Amino acid sequence: MPLRRRRAASAPLLAALLSAAAAPRSNAVVVELEPNGTKPEATLVACLGDATLVQGVTLGAGTAPQDASPQSADTWRLQLCPRPAGIWRHRLVLATQGPPDHALSIRGLGVNGPPSAPSIAVGTDLLLQSAVAGPGSTRFVQWYGFGRGEELYVRVAGTPDTVGPYALALESAPVNATPVPGTLRAGRIEITTVGQGHATDTEIFVYDGALQPIPGFRNDDAPGDAAHRSLLARTFAPGVYFVAIGRFNVADALLTGADDAYPLAPVLDFPDLILSWSPSGGTNVSFALTDELGTIQVPAALPPEPFAIAWFRLVVTEPPVPVVATCFGDGTGTPCPCGNSGAAGRGCANSIHASGALLASTGIASVSADSLVLVGSAMPVSTALYFQGTGLSGAGLGVAFGDGLRCASGATVRLATKTNFGGGSQYPGAGDPAVSVRGLVPAAGGARTYQVWYRNSDPGFCTPAFFNLSNALVAAWIP
Repeated sequence: MPLRRRRAASAPLLAALLSAAAAPRSNAVVVELEPNGTKPEATLVACLGDATLVQGVTLGAGTAPQDASPQSADTWRLQLCPRPAGIWRHRLVLATQGPPDHALSIRGLGVNGPPSAPSIAVGTDLLLQSAVAGPGSTRFVQWYGFGRGEELYVRVAGTPDTVGPYALALESAPVNATPVPGTLRAGRIEITTVGQGHATDTEIFVYDGALQPIPGFRNDDAPGDAAHRSLLARTFAPGVYFVAIGRFNVADALLTGADDAYPLAPVLDFPDLILSWSPSGGTNVSFALTDELGTIQVPAALPPEPFAIAWFRLVVTEPPVPVVATCFGDGTGTPCPCGNSGAAGRGCANSIHASGALLASTGIASVSADSLVLVGSAMPVSTALYFQGTGLSGAGLGVAFGDGLRCASGATVRLATKTNFGGGSQYPGAGDPAVSVRGLVPAAGGARTYQVWYRNSDPGFCTPAFFNLSNALVAAWIP
């Protein structure tokens, strides 16, 4: 039978260990089983939570298989209890009875092979993080999980003086990712700490909206950067993403990206957690994001604590759907009232311009960043009403109206009446509300139809209605 190391865990001793572990807890105690010097022999702690105390005794650092002597180290396989989905910072706090000579570490795996074809060295045992003193001189190791019951190996080593028991206790806290202002456009996006006014040796990791790591979306060293800063350029689909930035080395269970200048950094044994092995160093991790619209500078700093990682939330959206011209008076839809077809893609002909009026646009139909401008041309010198509808008449082909075709229908909004100069006008002009504001487009967006209704007072032209209309535009507004 495996040996179980036990020491008298009297009530006063246990109380002292609990106090040293920083917070009152229940007396659920998991005691080591020997031999446990290696990963395959590790003592399992199932569902480690904040109410569990892990306890053992060790007088050395030996890791020989089947060594049950007091001089062997204690290896633990910790399985955390599931938590609500999110980012969680976990600390494993070390408390000792006697001299503070115990060493606590998180273990991982090596990465072998040429840099062009790295591979995880299964079965290896590397030190990834060593406990240091934090606030109040409490010694701890630290990692981040996502509520999915992650696992990891930790090891406690002692010395001939560490004859008293040690205790390990979990402390957990939720982490709120900092939102990056604005949205980014889907497609090629670059995230970099290069050229941001600091020389912190950084690593960048990207997770999807469910906090699952995206294989290959990570970078330690940008090629050619002497300060070992990071540059990650990838194609992003629309959605929510989380970016983790920490000091070298940041590790999870996956290999780094193919364009990383340092692809052989060690990794963790299990998925669903991430850590930084660096307890100190530069805290400035400011970065920049560049998409098709330009660059967003993000000032950022690591918390002033050992092993910290900074978290950010990105929103990536589809490029805006172009504003589409439709409902033409050029003979392809409903016939114009007097057979007065205009040129392709325009409204019905008027008395001044046989080609018919044209409604075009510039800018983007985005409610949060509205730059849409409606531009009418090829009209008489007269007044012109720019208006908005929620639908299209005549199944999108228009219905006869005055000398032209009425296209915009449904719930209509009069945007403004303008005066044509040189046959043209636009909305909005100087001092006008944006189209989405005047048109009461909801924050979530939606489809709207636009048209220009203008005076054409030649009594000898077409019908006696003395007005005509342009083609229509349909804008699919995005938030």
